[in-house]
Amino acid sequence: MLSAWLGDRDDLTVVGDANQTIYSFTGASPRFLLEFSRSFPDATVVRLERDYRSTPQVVSLANRVIEVARGRVAGASCGYPANVSRVLPRRSRSIRRTRRRLPP
Repeated sequence: MLSAWLGDRDDLTVVGDANQTIYSFTGASPRFLLEFSRSFPDATVVRLERDYRSTPQVVSLANRVIEVARGRVAGASCGYPANVSRVLPRRSRSIRRTRRRLPP
């Protein structure tokens, strides 16, 4: 559908993070981002791997959670260096329930 919409034009910008596709209930899939380079081999891919919104501790925790997810993209984000407090995860029933729902 994207190729039909573009026609002969090559001016397209796609932004996303395949590890953060939260709209699967609408049909979104990380597959679209992961296969984009195959469909558009001349595209320039710019990887933004530094997270300026979160502390290194939060990014590290997120990387540890995502590394066990099926279909994840290899590689990890890194946080912007900052002198902040440590993140201490807390065990709770809701966290265990959420963890059980994550794909292997």
